[in-house]
Amino acid sequence: MKSNQVAYVLIALIVIGLTSLITRFISAGSNELTLSGMLPISQDIVTKVVITDGQNRTELTKTGESWRAGNYPAFIPKLNQFWIATSDINGAQLVARNPSNHRRMGVDRENGNGVKVSFFLGSAVQEEFTIGTWSPNVGMCYIRRAGKDEVYGIPCPAPAQSIFDPNPDGWRNPIIINIPRNEIESILFSYSNEEFLLTLREGQWILDRGTGVENAADITQVERVLQSIELLYATGFVEDNLAKDIDFSLPSVRINTKEDSEYPDTRLRFTAAPGGSFYVRTPIHPSIFIIDPNIASALLQSREMLTFQEGQ
Repeated sequence: MKSNQVAYVLIALIVIGLTSLITRFISAGSNELTLSGMLPISQDIVTKVVITDGQNRTELTKTGESWRAGNYPAFIPKLNQFWIATSDINGAQLVARNPSNHRRMGVDRENGNGVKVSFFLGSAVQEEFTIGTWSPNVGMCYIRRAGKDEVYGIPCPAPAQSIFDPNPDGWRNPIIINIPRNEIESILFSYSNEEFLLTLREGQWILDRGTGVENAADITQVERVLQSIELLYATGFVEDNLAKDIDFSLPSVRINTKEDSEYPDTRLRFTAAPGGSFYVRTPIHPSIFIIDPNIASALLQSREMLTFQEGQ
């Protein structure tokens, strides 16, 4: 073979070799820059999710098409947010490779940092991740796959521990009642020293003690009551083993809805809790709720507080 032919062959071999190397580099690079190669972890595949930070532990289990957190149905809005975040894990963008970054990013699970999230299919673990620090500046949660050094980022509109919540109470429905004001006909307030009715008549809220004497209500205070009824939410829950020892008598607030309303009448029973909070029970919930003192004061108003005063 002539020398120039040999040169052409060598050039061709070099080009083929470089092309192969570039192709491998691009392919490897694309795989390394995004998280891939995972087993399915969507909610239609997974049957159980365990979330723990070492102190708290939540177990989400699938029953039919529904999910429960321990003994209670999982709160749907929170569950939806969890599965949206989970769907972003496959294809998550690479943030760091060096294990020295693990502690700073909160994914150093071996040293107690981060939240471990395990996805199961039956009794087998599909995938397991450590969820680390939430970066509010970029709205990102850091995640690391079990046994790997790479750290990836997924979009998180809220702190990681509120989405991947290891606290079982965080998955319970915190809404005590939510009755629109235009569905309310009257509200009966019962205290140890008085009972009165707040009722709407011809567009005006009236206080009726049942003695034939009626007073106009202070619309500002009525507004606080109505806002509380439209969305009354808990700040916590009483543990099941303690709930049976709590006595509910008075005060109570009964919300009477209009005759054609799809919202049933309901009664809220209150009792004082340590620290100024209140325990609350309703007929339709098995849970005993804890509410903040400020929330309670907006609803538990005396007749005097609700009465319109001349000169206001």
